[in-house]
Amino acid sequence: MRKEEQGTTDHVLRTASSIFSILSLSSTSTSTASELLAKTKLFIQIIESSPCSPHLPKHDVNIVKLQMDDLQRESIKSGKPLAITNHFVIVLRKMIEQTLQIFCKIISRYLTECSNKDRLVVIAVEHLIHLVLFGDELCLEAIQCGGLNSILKLVRQTSTPSETCRLLLRAIAVLCGVSIGCLTLLAVSFHVTNPLELIDTCNTGETLLLVSAALSNVSLQYPHAIDVLYRQNVIARLVNAYNRQDCSTIFVQEQIVTILSRFAARRYEEAIISEGAVPMLLEMLTVTDSIHTEYCKRIRYKAAVCIGTLAATGTGLNSLYLNQGNFEKLLKFVL
Repeated sequence: MRKEEQGTTDHVLRTASSIFSILSLSSTSTSTASELLAKTKLFIQIIESSPCSPHLPKHDVNIVKLQMDDLQRESIKSGKPLAITNHFVIVLRKMIEQTLQIFCKIISRYLTECSNKDRLVVIAVEHLIHLVLFGDELCLEAIQCGGLNSILKLVRQTSTPSETCRLLLRAIAVLCGVSIGCLTLLAVSFHVTNPLELIDTCNTGETLLLVSAALSNVSLQYPHAIDVLYRQNVIARLVNAYNRQDCSTIFVQEQIVTILSRFAARRYEEAIISEGAVPMLLEMLTVTDSIHTEYCKRIRYKAAVCIGTLAATGTGLNSLYLNQGNFEKLLKFVL
C-alpha cells in the first residue's frame, strides 16, 4: 500500500462516515439534502482521482451521478425544495459499500505482505478498524481476504512493537463481532502460538481488555468455543492476568465476568472453582465506581448470577465456605 493510497483511504472513510451520518437522520431538511449531495460529489471526486480508480464500481458511480442530476433538475423545474428519494439513498449506499469493499481488499492484501515494523502498518490497521465498523459485510470481506489471519500473524511475532500489538488486538476484537471471525480465531487457536498466549504476558489493563473482549465475542458468537477455551486453561490464565498490577480495570472485569458466566452456563462450575476464580467473583460483587456506575451494575449482576450457579452444587457451596473471609466482607458491604 503506497503512501498516497493511505491518504486517499483516510479521506474516503471520513467522507463516507459523514454521508452515513446524514442518511441515519430520521428526516432531511433542504439544507441537509444539499449537504448530502455535496458530500456525495466530494466522495466521488476523491475516489475517481485516487490510484484505486481503475477498480471502482463505475456503473454504480454513474447511476449515483445521474440520480443527483435528476434530483437537482426536478427541484429547479418544480420550484420545490430539494428532496432526497428512497431510490437515491439505496443506490448511494450500494456505491459506497462497494467502494469500501475495494479499499478493504487493498488493506487486507497489504497486511499479508507487510512486516510488523512497516511504517504504514499502524495506519493501515486503523483504517481497517474504521472500515469494518461500517458493517458486517465489510468484516466478512476483510476476513475472506485474509485480513484476520494477517493480523494474527503480526500479533504472534515477538518483535511486533507493543503499541502496534494493542492496535492489532483491537482489530481482532472488532473482526470477531461476526461469527465467521470467531470461527477463524478458533481455528487459529489450535496452533502452538495464538492470541490466548497474550493473556500470559500482558501487563496493562488496556491489553487485557482487548484480549478478553475478543474471547468474550468468541464465546457469544460460537457457544461451543467455551469447550475450546476450557482446554486452553483460559479461566486460570484470566485469573492470573487479572491479579497482575494495573490489569484489573472496570472494563476488564466486565469482560472476564461475562466469560465466566458463560463457563457456568456450560456447566463448568468445577473448573471455575478449581482454577481460583471464586475469590475474584466475590470481589466483583462489591465493585463500585462513581463514574462507571452502569458497568459496575452489570458486573455485580453477572457475578451474582455466576455465584448463584456455583452455589447450586455441593462443590460450589464448599468453595464459598472456604472463602468465607471474602464472603464476610461481602456481607458487611451489603448490610
